[in-house]
Amino acid sequence: MKPRTSLLERFLVADGGKPTNVALGTQVRQPFSIHVEYLPYSLAKHRRVSMKTMTYEDIARLCHAVNKAYCESLGDSTQDEWHYAPQWQKDSAIRGVEYHLINKNVSPQESHASWMREKERDGWKHGPVKNVEKKEHPCMVPYEELSQEQRSKDFLFKSVCDFFKEEFCR
Repeated sequence: MKPRTSLLERFLVADGGKPTNVALGTQVRQPFSIHVEYLPYSLAKHRRVSMKTMTYEDIARLCHAVNKAYCESLGDSTQDEWHYAPQWQKDSAIRGVEYHLINKNVSPQESHASWMREKERDGWKHGPVKNVEKKEHPCMVPYEELSQEQRSKDFLFKSVCDFFKEEFCR
């Protein structure tokens, strides 16, 4: 009997490489690739497809989808689908993925600190609710002051990035 695999593992097969620091904003593909062994039935009726290079943006889209699903499980339906998300939010997720894949053993605390540094550089500050126009965010506090629900978001982001780092960046 074949060992049980996760849904994601059933769709992905590794094809080597090591991560390197690639400047954001370029069209350069990241130095590792995967190919999709089988697409969901509704998309491809389980036929094989060709090699696809995985980018930081591809991984960021998955991180975004996981975060959106987690927020919805908590009753928060304010997160948009990736293609409707504002560009600044996409860029933030992509930079977070790059940070995780380039640096070794990033903790959820370090991930949050990196996110905060980026937000501060962009002019964000602490506020009682997320307000894009005022650039205020309630998570602009040290990791230890975050609620468990907010800490879980950092853990989930790290877990998705670590999956790709462990499986495809050996």
